[in-house]
Formats: sequence, structure tokens, C-alpha cells
Amino acid sequence: MRFSYRWLREYLHVRKSLTEILDGFTMSGAEVEGVVDMGGISHKVVIGRILQISPHPGADTLVLCKVDIAGDRPLNIVCGAKNMKAGDKVAVALEGMTLANGLTIQRTRIRGEVSEGMLCAGDELGLNDDHSGILILPEDFTLGEPLDVLLDIAATPNRGDCFSLIGLARDIAAYFNSRISLPAVRIMETMDRIDNYLKITVENKDACPRYGARYIRGVRVEPSPPWLVYRLASAGIRSLNNVVDATNYVMLEYGHPIHAFDMDRVANRHIIVRNAREGEILETLDNEKIKLTSSDLLIADPREPIALAGVMGGYHSGITPSTINVVLECAFFDPLTVRRTCRRLGKMTDASYRFERTVDKEDIPRVLDRVTQLIQELAGGDIAHGIMDVKNYRTAKKAISLSVTKTNKVLGTKLNPREMADLLTNLEFELIEPNPEVLNLAIPTHRNDINRDIDLIEEVARMYGYEKIKPVLPYLPAEPCLREPRAMLEERIKETMSALNFDEAINYSFASSRLTQALGLPLDDAVKITNPIAPEMDIMRTSLLPGFIECMAHNLNHDIFNIRLYEIGKTFKRSGSLVSEDVNLVAGLCGDAPSTWQKKGSPSTFYDIKGAAEAILSLLGIFDAQIETVGNCFYLHPGRAARFLSNAQEICRFGELHPKLTDCLEFERRIYLLEMNITRAAALAKKKKVFKPIPKLPAITRDLAIVLGDDISVQKTEEVIRSHAGQHLESISFFDLYKGAPVPAGKKSLAWSLTFRSHERTLTDTEIDEVMNSILNSLKEQFGASLR
Repeated sequence: MRFSYRWLREYLHVRKSLTEILDGFTMSGAEVEGVVDMGGISHKVVIGRILQISPHPGADTLVLCKVDIAGDRPLNIVCGAKNMKAGDKVAVALEGMTLANGLTIQRTRIRGEVSEGMLCAGDELGLNDDHSGILILPEDFTLGEPLDVLLDIAATPNRGDCFSLIGLARDIAAYFNSRISLPAVRIMETMDRIDNYLKITVENKDACPRYGARYIRGVRVEPSPPWLVYRLASAGIRSLNNVVDATNYVMLEYGHPIHAFDMDRVANRHIIVRNAREGEILETLDNEKIKLTSSDLLIADPREPIALAGVMGGYHSGITPSTINVVLECAFFDPLTVRRTCRRLGKMTDASYRFERTVDKEDIPRVLDRVTQLIQELAGGDIAHGIMDVKNYRTAKKAISLSVTKTNKVLGTKLNPREMADLLTNLEFELIEPNPEVLNLAIPTHRNDINRDIDLIEEVARMYGYEKIKPVLPYLPAEPCLREPRAMLEERIKETMSALNFDEAINYSFASSRLTQALGLPLDDAVKITNPIAPEMDIMRTSLLPGFIECMAHNLNHDIFNIRLYEIGKTFKRSGSLVSEDVNLVAGLCGDAPSTWQKKGSPSTFYDIKGAAEAILSLLGIFDAQIETVGNCFYLHPGRAARFLSNAQEICRFGELHPKLTDCLEFERRIYLLEMNITRAAALAKKKKVFKPIPKLPAITRDLAIVLGDDISVQKTEEVIRSHAGQHLESISFFDLYKGAPVPAGKKSLAWSLTFRSHERTLTDTEIDEVMNSILNSLKEQFGASLR
């Protein structure tokens, strides 16, 4: 927020230099983003008064000005502007001054006349971008003094009260153990009660819990006086007229937006606060016609919308030079409603910026009185008696107890209760009852950010001064750090995926219900988001796939065709009134595998993604997983999809992306996906690792090659082999599948390598021959297999 240093000083009673004030802002938690000294470092822009204006004898477009700067004599200055008159106070740039536009002032002759300086416009001083005429200064500026300083102070988003001059002044005054002065408000109400002139109806009481209004009759809409134009310009706001300028001035002063309506343009003198009708049109003050939705909050009359609540007024109800009767609006609009509307429309205004950060709804009467007083002083008019105040909540003072001992322990200070109380009461916290150990404090209504005792401790630290707190090394016992098993497992999985040349992707936990449904994933158990940040992020993800597929699409659309990505994250599913969370893994392959010095990378296949799944199962200690085909998975190719199971529970599924989805998403390459429930897999993993000594006795290895029907799976065949191999089978490895001559049509050849070993004695060939015959006979009986 930018403003004039002179303006800030009006609220302060501290005798501190500008440097000390700036340091105070920094140490109390605000950020000084910029300081513009319009008087220059050498104070060569000073305040002067025009004594006389006469025509230039050698140029019709120039004039000669005599300007008093409280020096030995008036200065002669040649000027081309026409908006000033004798008696006006102006900014005078003296010889040697370099202005904001880079121009250096020199004593020179212009068309034969001596010019000893320059009268400055707003843009030449860095005040604004206005070059239409000379900047006319307020009458209370002192001749000969350097011009003003502009401060740009950034408050944190949770401090809605600090988006105002009074809020910033309150903080800096408290930091220097002082209080601020609020402007005196006195108004003359010369008309009947406002109820006789205006009606207000609030239909959406949640989005507008309080709406206040005042009525002024018979105003004169005119240009604003120089002091008001200057102060608005110092804050970067262009002057429009005295009525609108007064509302902007009080908004900067109190931080509460105000809007002025032309009463004669409000149908039936009836203001209605309601939600917009779907497709309703409003033309705003900037002449833009916007299409509204039912989630937008409107200010309307019985005939049409007249303002977009908390954002901008309507064009047809705005203040014009012909306006006579004015309604002033000061309300509290729900921050989320305002933010949602601004985000959708792409509109950000001074008003919406403040409403989004929350304003003080208890300050509405004071703000209305202040702006009414200012308009009456500037534009005249008669004021209706009272405020139209539609209030839909009960005022309740918030109180918090603060432990003195806890505060000192957290901050490392030794403050007594009286010292703490003084620091907080300077910020307008009210001490309810004195207590030697606990301070019971009433929270002022403008401090919406104070909700717990730790917030009050922060306030004590700010006002005491962070720089006064001595740093002390904490006492840390030398104990081993025990990491959470889940986090350790995730880290090991990430290391394994990195070793397989996969890169990690991190996507939002929000997902699109449209894409989730398109992948064939159910929405019945999805957790819906009440206020999504975007329409395509309307649910919490039930699977990592929707966001992951969008991530792969993003890479492919940017000409990255060789992709090896994975993601580990939580998924969320509704279970009755609760929400369950599982950790999941998803991985994807596309294009060629990375090349090495030995060989060029080959295209990724089904078996590459299967290998990644097996690597994770091996990491988890699951060695007994069974594999089976999957034919009914909506997002995987029906002929190129499989899954691993353990104890009859599915651990993961993998395969090629379904051709229909490939076409729908306009992928020109094959995509291979893996999805694994890490939470379920970890529960099935073997927790204990059993040591196996190196065998001392020799093993016997036999190969078994059989011919059987093409419709019999390898897994079923291997199960029969294992069941008849006996207790001495140490390992079995499938190594060959063959179709073609001399194997008959409709048949296939399968081959395994079997290793047998006993840890007690050496096995004989005769024993192994009997086992192999038993295996072969079982295969013949069940599958009609024959030895190849």
C-alpha cells in the first residue's frame, strides 16, 4: 500500500525521524517495499507559491511565473502548463535536481526569458503518470520545505486491518509505545429518518451478514480540492470528483471499501442484496459487460443489477456530474464469495483486495459517518437521520487468556504482567481483569487474525521488538531420530524407481471428476471439494491416474516423447462419514528406454512396466505374488493388462493404456501404466528377514520342456509343477515359450529350470528322476501335456 508520509504523520504523536519510522515498520512485521523522496536526496524539490502569472513575450504557449519559495527573492520560471493560477502552491524543482523522468534542471533562457527552475507535474515527481498539468499542492504545505515522501508498505495477507492508513499508524504508534489519533467525526443530520427514503433487503445473509447505508440529498458533484487530489495521487488513485474521491479517501483511511450510488437511478429506492441469476448481465463502471453466474453476489434494485458486491459498481447507477442524491454503501461481504467471483472474472480492485482479506464489520457505522462528513464538507447536501443498518448476526466480543509464564518461555524473555499488558493495550487489546499470572484480554474487532494465545504471544514479540530478544541455543537431548516406517518405505521406493531411470512427478491432490469418470473410476466414494480452486479440480483424487495421465500428456504435447515417470502420493475415498487415505504408486512409460554405451535404447514394452512392478514387490519382500491377466479394466488394454495378487488380494495392476483412451487423449504413442496400492502391499509384506546360510551341499538342476494346449497359462502349469516337486525344490525359473514347427498347431512349448537341494544330505539322481516323473504324470493327467 502506497501513501504520503505527511498523511501518515497526522495520526501519529511520536517524535521519530523517517528512518526510525521505517525501521519500526520492518521490526514490527511489515515490509517496506519502497520509499520515493519527491524532494530528492538533496531536497531540491521544494514547495512554492505562484505570486504572478504573465504572458511570455516570445511564445504564445508559454507563461512567466514568479514563484515564492521562502528564499531571498522570488524565482522566475517559464512554464507551458495552463491549469495553475496565482496563489496556488506548487512543487518547484531547483537547479541541479534530476527528476523521475531523468531530466536535470538547469538555469537557462527559454525564448529569451530566464527560467530558474521548473514547476513539476505528477509524473515528473514519481507521484503518478499524469502529465496533463502542474501538480497543485494542498494549502497547508509550508513554503520552502522539501516535498513529501511516498512510502510503500506491504502487510501480510492475514492483517486485513493494515490495508489502511489507520491500521498501519496504529501498529507503528504501538511499537513506539504510543496511541493514534482518529479523525473527529461530526455530522449535521437535517432530514427525516433514512427509513422514509430508502429500503434495503438482504436475501443472502451468509454472504452479506451486515449492510449499512446513508443518504445525502442535494450534493454538488465537482472537482476535488488539491489536498484530496494530492492524497489520492500519493496512493496511486486518480481523482474523479468530490463524491467518489471521498469514498476512496475513507477506504484508504479506514481500510473499508465504500460505494456511492446515484439514488435517482435506483429503481423504487430499493436496494436488494442477492445472488445473480444464471446468465444475468451487468455493465460495470469500467464499461465492461460481464456475464454472471448464480455464485456471484449482486447489489440490485427491483429492475436490474446495480453493482457486483465487493468488486465494482455498475455503470448505470454510478455518480455523474448531474447526480444530486447519493446513497452510500458500507457492508461486509464474505471473503470467499468475493474471491471466487474475482478469480472467475479476472477482476481485481482495491475494494475486492480488502474484502478478500476481511474487513471489520463492527466499524461500518463509524466509516459511514466519516465518509458522510467528508462529502458534506466537499459537496454540501442534507443528511438523512440515522444509518440504515441491516445486521444478521449477534455481536460477541472475543476474549483470550494469555499466560505470562508461557509467553516468556516461548519468547525467551523476562517480561512482567504489567509490561505485557502495556504492549498489548497500545494495540487496543482490552485488559478485562488484572491477574498476576494470566492476562484476560478482549480482542478488538479489527483483529480477525487473533484466535489463540500463540497469536497474542506473537503480538508481544512484535511490540517488544524482535531485535531485543537475545538468541539462546536450545537444549537438544542427543537421542536417535526415529523415522516413521511409512516415510522410510516411500524413500526406499523412490530410490528403487530412480535406479530404474524413472523421474518423479508431483501433482495436485485435487482431480477432475470428468477425467476420473472417463478412466472408468467410480465417483461414488469421491470426496467433493466445496470451493474448488478451478472447475477441473473439483474432487480429491481417488486414484493417482487422472493427474498422472494429464502430466504425461503435458510432456508429450511439449515434444518430450521418451518418458519414464512415477508418482507416490495419497488418495482419498469416502467411507461413510469418514475419509480413508491410502498411499499409492503410479508409473508410466512411453517411447524408448535410455541408451547406454553398450546399446541404443529400445522401445518400452509391457515387460518393462512389469519389471518395475516386480522390483517394488521384491523391495517389499513379496516373493509369492501370483500374476494373472486382467480383461475388464476400463483404462488398460484388454489383451495387454495383468495384475499381481498376494493372499488373494490385488496389489497392483499394469499394462498398456486402452486404445480408446489413447485415441481420446490424442496420444500417438503407446503408454504403459502401473498402479500399486502401497498401503495394502506394505501390510502384506514380510516384516521379518530370515537369514539363510550358504548351502554346504550340492544342488541338482533339471530342465523340463513340455508341449501342451495353447489355452493353458504358464501360471497354472507352474502351480502343478510346484505342488508335485516335493520339499527339496529350491527354485523354479521359467525360461522359454515357443510356438511353431515342429510343435503342432494349437500347441505351445514351455520350459522351466528346476533346482533341488537338501540341507541334510546329498540328493541322488534316482530321487530326482522319481520327482520329475511325478511332475510329468501330473501334467499329462491335468493338461494332456507331453515331454518335448
